Amino acid sequence: MGENKEQKPVKLLTKKKLLLEEILNTTKDIGESVKNKKSADILKLLNLRQQKIDELDAIDKDLSGIFGDIQKAKKYFDSEKLEDLRKQIDDILCNIKKHDDENRKAAMSFKQEISKKIKNIKQTSSAMKGYGIVNKDANFGAFIDTKK
Repeated sequence: MGENKEQKPVKLLTKKKLLLEEILNTTKDIGESVKNKKSADILKLLNLRQQKIDELDAIDKDLSGIFGDIQKAKKYFDSEKLEDLRKQIDDILCNIKKHDDENRKAAMSFKQEISKKIKNIKQTSSAMKGYGIVNKDANFGAFIDTKK
């Protein structure tokens, strides 16, 4: 027998909810990695999260085929189960956004810290070049009078 009109959307929305929960957990993990300044972990988690987002896009495409227009969607959401799933999904999305905003602030701070360190390294390198210590002859800057 075929699925009734509610089964396929329920399956898709349930799958979407589970994927969003995974994305939320990954987003929280990204936040921890940013706080702990583990850039390799951040990149790995961002890639994992993108894969989950790609899966989510495929589900949304299927859902848009089912729900097509607003009137059709209203008929589906008359179902208490579908409406409950939709509300849960909305809550998870809000939670993801909250953590994403926090992560963005922490990442900007981390980036600024790294930028300062890079700037200091470049300044130190320039100073060292002046003394001929780093890949350069002492052609300028440092003159030491050795007369007796």
